[in-house]
Amino acid sequence: MRYRNIQTSPRAGLTLIEMLVAMALAIFLMAVLSEAFVVGLKSFRQLKALGDMDEGLRTVSTVLRRDLNSNHYEGDLRTRDMTPGSATLSRR
Repeated sequence: MRYRNIQTSPRAGLTLIEMLVAMALAIFLMAVLSEAFVVGLKSFRQLKALGDMDEGLRTVSTVLRRDLNSNHYEGDLRTRDMTPGSATLSRR
């Protein structure tokens, strides 16, 4: 019987410990990235709400400005012509 001389080469695979460390690092990175994503979504929601509110206020401001500058009551009288503290209108 002949025995062949088998030469062993260095291992090409990973050990169980190396796999566990790699998985722990991957899970840690995923946790950090998911937290950053959640914070980004929260910021986006807040900025969107602020923009929507600003748009609504701008619309109301435009309507009020138009209404206050338009003629009321007797043709050429406007609400800005009213004297403060009285119900009388002063003519321009």
